[in-house]
Order: sequence, then structure tokens, then C-alpha cells
Amino acid sequence: MVQHSVGRKGLAPVVGVALLIALGVIAVVGLGVFVLDLTSKPQLSPTVSCFDAQTESPFVVSAVCYNQTNNVVQIDMHRIATSFAYDSLLFTVEGTTSSSWTCGKGCGLCTLGAFGQSKKYYSLPLDSVPSTLKVLANGCELARAFVQRC
Repeated sequence: MVQHSVGRKGLAPVVGVALLIALGVIAVVGLGVFVLDLTSKPQLSPTVSCFDAQTESPFVVSAVCYNQTNNVVQIDMHRIATSFAYDSLLFTVEGTTSSSWTCGKGCGLCTLGAFGQSKKYYSLPLDSVPSTLKVLANGCELARAFVQRC
């Protein structure tokens, strides 16, 4: 005897609807992730603001003096181990005239001190006696000190 399933629904339509719902949820989640990734903050912008770098400066100037014998400024600095990783510094001395020089990346003669260590930095011979020193990184002033006589 053959039994007919008249009036009974099959399982195939239920499985098909469940698969369509699952594919729809996966598509919505994938699109959401893609849109959120496009609207996220670009990685090319600096991760450290100037204010944060100034309040938690990775460099401490312990002494700055001007040697009149050779017209050179000597800078004693300590580099603190922080999350700020600068690869170069710009030193600027000001007085009747101003002079600047870079130490670190782009300068083969001058390298930055290691984290947790102190180092002496020297300027090129200057034309006049400077009164102040500024230390900048990425355009942000990290330290300022008065220049004393050695």
C-alpha cells in the first residue's frame, strides 16, 4: 500500500527559509564590519597629541650651558621610558639670533639616547650667546630651559 502525504508539508521549505535568514544575517554583519572599518580613525594621524606629550614628556633637560671657549651649547638630557617613541628632536637656541639643529633620524652624526639613559648633546659653534633652549618633536615643544654659562 502506498501512502500519500496529501495535506502534509515537507521539510524542504522550512530549511530553505532558515538558510535564507542565516545568509541575510551574515550579509548584514559583514556589511556592518565593512562600514565601521571605513569610518574608523585613519592610522596615518598621530596617535599622541601635543598636550599629552607635554604633560608626560619623554625627555627631561637637566642642564644647559654655553661654553664661551668654543661657542658651543651643551645639553644634558635624560630620556624617560614612555609610550612616546620619537625618532628625532629639533633643538632651537634663542638669544640675539636663533639657531636650530636636528638630532636623530636624518642626522648620521647625532643619535638619540636610549630609554632610561642620560646623554649630552652639543650644538655647532654659535655666533652669539643664547638665552633659552627649546626641544621640539613633531612640531611640539617638549622642553624649555634657560642657558647658563659653563
